Amino acid sequence: MGGRESIHQATVAPRRPLSVLLPWFITASLYALLLVLFSTPFLQYSTTSVFTIGKVYRYSACAALSEPTPVANRRRTVSDRFVEGSLDTLILNATIWTGNDTLTGDILLSKGLISDIGNLSELAKEPSHSMHVIHAGGAWVTPGLVDLDSHAGVQSIPIRPSANSLDEKGPHPLVFRTIDAFTTHDPAFFMAAVGGVTAAHIAPDLKHLPWTAGQAFVIKHRRTKEGSAASMVVEPPWNSTSAYYHIAHRVDGAEAVWKLEKAYRQASQIRVAQDEFCSGLLSGDELRDHFPQDAALEPLVDVLRGRAKVAIYASEVASLAAVVRLSNEFKFSVTTVQNADEAWLAPSILNQTFGTQPVIGLASTRHRTSLESYRGSAFAPQVLSDVGYRVAMETGHPSVNGRYLLQEAQIAHHYGLSARKALASITTIPSEALGLAHRIGWLRTGHDADVVLWNGSPLQLGTVPQMVWIDGMLMVNSSGSARPSSPRLRSVMPSWAKERDAARIWDGLPPVGGGKQTGTVVFKTVNTLWTRKNGQIKEDKSLHSKDGVGSKRYGTVAVNDGKITCVGRCQEEGETIDLEGGSISPGFMTFGSALGLGEIEDDVSTGTGPSYDPFSANTPLIVGDVAGISRASDSLQFGTQDALLAYRSGVTMATSHLPGSPKMGGFAIQGVSATFETGSDHLLARGAMIQDKVALHVSVRRADQGKMGIGSIVSVIRRLLLHSDTTNTETERMFREAATGVIPFVVAVDDADIMALLVKVKYEVEDLRGSTMRMVFFGGAEAHLIAEEIAGAKIGVILSPSKPSPMYWDERRATYGPPVDQHTLASTLRKHDISVAIGAKDPWNARNLRFDIGWNMVQGNMTFEEAYEMGSATLERLLGVRYVEDDQSDLVVYEAGHALELSAKPIAVISPTLGHVHIL
Repeated sequence: MGGRESIHQATVAPRRPLSVLLPWFITASLYALLLVLFSTPFLQYSTTSVFTIGKVYRYSACAALSEPTPVANRRRTVSDRFVEGSLDTLILNATIWTGNDTLTGDILLSKGLISDIGNLSELAKEPSHSMHVIHAGGAWVTPGLVDLDSHAGVQSIPIRPSANSLDEKGPHPLVFRTIDAFTTHDPAFFMAAVGGVTAAHIAPDLKHLPWTAGQAFVIKHRRTKEGSAASMVVEPPWNSTSAYYHIAHRVDGAEAVWKLEKAYRQASQIRVAQDEFCSGLLSGDELRDHFPQDAALEPLVDVLRGRAKVAIYASEVASLAAVVRLSNEFKFSVTTVQNADEAWLAPSILNQTFGTQPVIGLASTRHRTSLESYRGSAFAPQVLSDVGYRVAMETGHPSVNGRYLLQEAQIAHHYGLSARKALASITTIPSEALGLAHRIGWLRTGHDADVVLWNGSPLQLGTVPQMVWIDGMLMVNSSGSARPSSPRLRSVMPSWAKERDAARIWDGLPPVGGGKQTGTVVFKTVNTLWTRKNGQIKEDKSLHSKDGVGSKRYGTVAVNDGKITCVGRCQEEGETIDLEGGSISPGFMTFGSALGLGEIEDDVSTGTGPSYDPFSANTPLIVGDVAGISRASDSLQFGTQDALLAYRSGVTMATSHLPGSPKMGGFAIQGVSATFETGSDHLLARGAMIQDKVALHVSVRRADQGKMGIGSIVSVIRRLLLHSDTTNTETERMFREAATGVIPFVVAVDDADIMALLVKVKYEVEDLRGSTMRMVFFGGAEAHLIAEEIAGAKIGVILSPSKPSPMYWDERRATYGPPVDQHTLASTLRKHDISVAIGAKDPWNARNLRFDIGWNMVQGNMTFEEAYEMGSATLERLLGVRYVEDDQSDLVVYEAGHALELSAKPIAVISPTLGHVHIL
């Protein structure tokens, strides 16, 4: 942690002090005043009118209307954010992606700018005290990443009501400016820099506000010595006529459209009145004694005059059509359309906006969190890119951790977006959309020295920065070494043409599809085969035969009625599928989200509804149980979109419990979980319900505490575990089984102090009952702080998310992991012999389990088997999923790679239980 503090201290950068700027400001102001006073129209007017300051103001206001639209300053030699006394940095022998081309060479960072790119090795001969010299050894260097949509600084982390400026209310629907609610102490800035994200568009979260519009700002993820919010803004519009204003609008629903149309109509009237006023003033015929303006509507007047970049937040096709109508009616250009979940279903609509074609902002897989995003698709980036749109991937931090913007591009690349466009989607395209391509998003001479040195190819799963510079200041410096990577950006990714077409035919909601093949199916050119052996994942070495294909040895796997009958050199005849060097491995299991308990996360009407919370109100007598404990098996919904997508992604099982998330009414006692098959059609389908009683779940998190304090919740849990023998209610029976080790006792907890308290409770229960509890921590963000104690108590940990961060107060001491910390949280816990598994928080993220495991495998230096078991065998063992025999578990077939690689695509599920191969 000390290293993290030293990085912060080393990167504090002063801006020009007020004492330096004030004389310049006064001089410039006097000069502007003289221009007005001695202009021809003013001299003519002043001969017939009495001179007043009010008249000078009116002339200056009219003069401002004729200022040209922003023009970039491309001839800088020193950055306005340069820190005096900072040394130059020379990066030697790097694979450089400039934003357009890939080249091998050197980069010089000087005075906060990129000074030169090329063969600069001679500069390394200068005295070492004059510059820092970095030997990249061929590692990749890219521009700093740019996040098109973030709420960092406004929705500050750790997330808590007192730190959420988005909850404020205002007197007018257009007065919200993110800069006025901005905190410079948000850890999200450094966290984003750790991920290589150097700049972000900080927009108001209009979905959760009464406003239909607001003013956004582009900031750098570096606090300056001045410490103000304004000092973090890139080209503040109030300081220069060369800077754009950034206006954000929410357009979803008839009410929002009507409010916005009304506001633009008023702004249009003000613009006409201003033009008429100035025309009369210059002709000597004043129509009124004051310049017409409205402070709240002035941003929209700037939009109509072309002095603002407009970001529209619209998801559904109807909303997108409303955007087109408004832009044409009031003749303003739309710069970006963000959260455009349904744009891929009607791509021609946004081509009809007034002026230039907008950039489309998308999330890779974060869909179905609301009705508006229900039809979103991972195929959208490629679909829209193929018809000519520029696509920018975005996080919407904290909806998705802003640190992992790169992973958004990686996943978009996996689902079809080309490598060049994927990297451009988080660098050049957002910088151009924001009107700042002359400063950020590119590696060009004269641009800001926002540079990232990576430890692998940027689009390779598990890649993290080695070093990050913002304005030439070193923000992140990792001691880790670079991994071998190709000098070519291009990589081979799966073809999704069939799946993409099906998704469009089904209007974004495709069924699981495919065909279920009985009889014999033969998979050839199989590179690896992993199966279960004694509850562990083991590679089958008998696969590789003496017959080689090219420089590699491949084998054949034959399956008959869902069971493997031959491995290696097989002569069986049947439907043959070429895996092109692919692999076969057990299906994954997901746990922790509300998967299978609802269709749309924010819409409780699509789910199971609220459960009883005995801490808030008395349970109805008809329940016959004071706690009203529930079983997830009574509330499962089969065939939800997120479950089907998880199945198609290799996640064949899920374990869920009630309530699955705070949005569904999260509270302390969360009932008994159930395990089901994600690809089943309904409850009564063969193999659909794998285990109807799995584990007992409680939550001791501040986010789920409701009306009770943490201490009171722990007291109740202790009493139920120690003294649940008096009655035979469902609650007491489940707590009795948890206390005696019959079923696992899974506690959602992140705070290290609360975990320590629970360890003490475990010992108390075991001493009194003479039993061994099967306690498991779910979440575990701060588990590294008491790792020895957790190991001593034989408590397992299911990490959720798999890459913890201080998003909530209970997680405030979470380890950052690479590149800041040497080890991941998973690898740290494993070093203490703690059983570690990986879970998920959101249903939409269940499909990405294999990518989360792959990231941990790379950064945690794990073997394939060790990493794989965190999402399968170890997770099942911790939760008590018993009915998964070695020869009965599903196997997933991957084409062109193994399960933990981005290049691999799941194409089939081998089901011994159902006796078939499901060709996806």
